[in-house]
Amino acid sequence: MKILRRAEMWYAAVGVGAIMAFAPMHAFALSSYNAVTITKLLMNQGGRGGSPGALIFFTPTTPADTEGCTTSGSGYAWIDWSSTVQPDGKAVYATVLAASMAGKKVNISVSGCANSGYYPFVSQITVIM
Repeated sequence: MKILRRAEMWYAAVGVGAIMAFAPMHAFALSSYNAVTITKLLMNQGGRGGSPGALIFFTPTTPADTEGCTTSGSGYAWIDWSSTVQPDGKAVYATVLAASMAGKKVNISVSGCANSGYYPFVSQITVIM
């Protein structure tokens, strides 16, 4: 393993900084429900007009998310199973299920709306230990 000298590390850091400064950035809205209790999980197989995924029911629902979905602030969040990015929706669902079974509270971050604008879309789950 090669050990970098201080100057080489500085040049590498400057190079990464330059790439980050000129790389296209994609901003998106993100809002969170913190320290919520999962009250119910609903799995949807898909087909017959439904989207494959899972619906999380939780409390408390305040403050409401800022996503502007039909059910924003109502205690619902959608996990999409069609994602191919890892961790995929099934891994996110497994995390939520494990937290629920262990009686742990979670933070749910949502970004955008799923199911034709109806449910806030889950983008991140944090299990509170």
